[in-house]
Amino acid sequence: MTQYATIEDMELAFGAAYVLKLSDRDNTRVRNDAALNSVLTKATSLANSYVDKKYAVPLVNPPDFLVSAVIDVAIYMQSRDRATGTSEMRQRYEDALKLFQQVAKGEVTLAGNEPASNPDTGMPGTTGSDDVFVISRERYFDRKTEII
Repeated sequence: MTQYATIEDMELAFGAAYVLKLSDRDNTRVRNDAALNSVLTKATSLANSYVDKKYAVPLVNPPDFLVSAVIDVAIYMQSRDRATGTSEMRQRYEDALKLFQQVAKGEVTLAGNEPASNPDTGMPGTTGSDDVFVISRERYFDRKTEII
């Protein structure tokens, strides 16, 4: 699965020391990349569960604000069972979920990404959208056709 954020993105957002502390459950002073990649994959999957209402996933060009939201979700998921979790992390997680919901409702757009396909027609546009598609057979008669 494609991840929208990387460990390096997490380190840029929160600092390498914090990411190390977050992932080092055995106090080995070594960053646990497997744990971090796992939580980033889970956070991306959660984002996709909302985003796929309006956009084809995985996103080709996830905007920076969505990447930041995925990082916030991943940090919260990794820290919620340890002393590293804070009320600020919880708030950032809840704000990220609100953002995902706004994307699903179409209140926030992800410019540069393909719209989701309608499962009923296979054409662009989501179920329940305002898009109208007419599918019919080829026309045999038109206004110029003479009827004898």
